[in-house]
Amino acid sequence: MGDRLVVPTGRIARLAADLQVVARELEGSDGTAGALAAACGHDRLAREIEESARCWQRRREDVVAGVVNLADACDGIAIAFTDADVHLAQAV
Repeated sequence: MGDRLVVPTGRIARLAADLQVVARELEGSDGTAGALAAACGHDRLAREIEESARCWQRRREDVVAGVVNLADACDGIAIAFTDADVHLAQAV
């Protein structure tokens, strides 16, 4: 084992940015269930489509919150290691 710790802060920061994009995409994907339900021409199927959309909406909100939390954590990790590296370099 070496005596070096290598933390790819650039990759972690990019991951945070990518996760933020995923969260925005999920937030903006309210879907077209209403239009699909209206166009299907079958009342029972339309109700099922709308109910499925409502369930997915609730689940999607949970997923978005989790992705945002993960993005924030990755961002914080990248910043913390970068700051620690700067402070350690200044101390040398």
